[in-house]
Amino acid sequence: MKTKMIVVLIFLVCFSLIVPEAKSTGQAPKDARQLPELANPTGQAPKDARFLPAMVDELRGDPFSDFGRSWQNAPSNAFVYQQISRAFPTAVVWRGDKKEVSFEYDIQNLRGITFENLLGKKESLGKLLDRTYTNGFLVLKDGKIITEAYFNGLAPHVRHHLMSVSKSMTSILFGTYVDEGKIKLDELVTTYIPELVGTSWDGVKVVDVLDMRSDVQYREEFDNPVAEVWMHEAAVGWRNVGLGRPATNRQFLTAMNKYEKPDGLFHYRSSETDILGWIMERVTGIGAAELMSQRIWKKLGAEEDAQCMVDREGASVVMGGFGATLRDMARWGQMVANGGRFDGQQIVSEEWIERLRQGDHNAFKNYYKMLPKGAYSGQFWITDNKRKIMSALGYGGQMVYIDKDIDLVIVKFSTWDTPNYDYAIDTFRAFEAVSNYFR
Repeated sequence: MKTKMIVVLIFLVCFSLIVPEAKSTGQAPKDARQLPELANPTGQAPKDARFLPAMVDELRGDPFSDFGRSWQNAPSNAFVYQQISRAFPTAVVWRGDKKEVSFEYDIQNLRGITFENLLGKKESLGKLLDRTYTNGFLVLKDGKIITEAYFNGLAPHVRHHLMSVSKSMTSILFGTYVDEGKIKLDELVTTYIPELVGTSWDGVKVVDVLDMRSDVQYREEFDNPVAEVWMHEAAVGWRNVGLGRPATNRQFLTAMNKYEKPDGLFHYRSSETDILGWIMERVTGIGAAELMSQRIWKKLGAEEDAQCMVDREGASVVMGGFGATLRDMARWGQMVANGGRFDGQQIVSEEWIERLRQGDHNAFKNYYKMLPKGAYSGQFWITDNKRKIMSALGYGGQMVYIDKDIDLVIVKFSTWDTPNYDYAIDTFRAFEAVSNYFR
């Protein structure tokens, strides 16, 4: 009898291991990393957290010379992006004491969705995730999680550095002050920041900063050591400061020059976002990280605090300093997809969200290769100007893709092995295929 019972138990255990998980249980998987539709990428693994301080010191090198973007690139990025607060000073974006807003689950297998990549070849979503060094991937449809997966040491409670996704987060926060009339888009920047009178920002309107059309010179050229992006990153503490160079973010912003031949077109400039942050801090007298907590994060029912890097004088680096968990960024994306509303609260107006979806394709001509149907509006990439699909994009492969019309949100955290924006183009194509799949 005992032998028969043992055989039955063995059979039941084996059977439970091979029976696939039900498509929809309405509950979170016990371990989201084990969702069956996504295989582990073969990307780099995080380094041991105990060695982070020594590693960062080594990356910085001579304090009076520029150090490369070592911590932002492979092989260090896969770990440092998950441990920013141990490498650089950060401010807490408190989640508040509101009860966590939980998600329902309706797990679906999206891995086989295909698209045509830059090489003209048919590729699956699963393969794209594998080869672009994905650390976290989550898809929301109609507010339910249909795919969630973690790789390379990332876990549901771990904050991941967001780089320039921070710009879009800043835009939503900024919109709350525009909604209230505390900031006016047609005012001059110097109305809010008098210290910029007589600088290159003199005569620039807030709306031109919001849409990155100020004609203040900023070259985001990471292979050019005299480009403004190098001095900017040094000023915020991401690189070492050379002798005689600006040592804080606002010193850098104040010292910028105008383009010799302004064209009024969109040019990607991280400096614009930090001007927006400076305006908000001047209007309120409060740091941008705390403002993000008060106006956004406390209202999302987030699971975890977010964080924001700060410079040497404690000013928030809103152009690329925020970090958050995968699910919390999904909550943020869902709020945008809901027209600024989440968990019964109107966090930012629907008018602001619709304003952000209206992109000028003609002003985008320098970026047609990246997004042939695209535009840029209010710190968001409009990936399809006809459909008004919005994306927040960050260096190294951070992305929040929002197709408001079909209530679709896709969040991807990555640590690319090389700063190759072909990865981004193929990711946009893959996500468009997901959007088409649900249309």
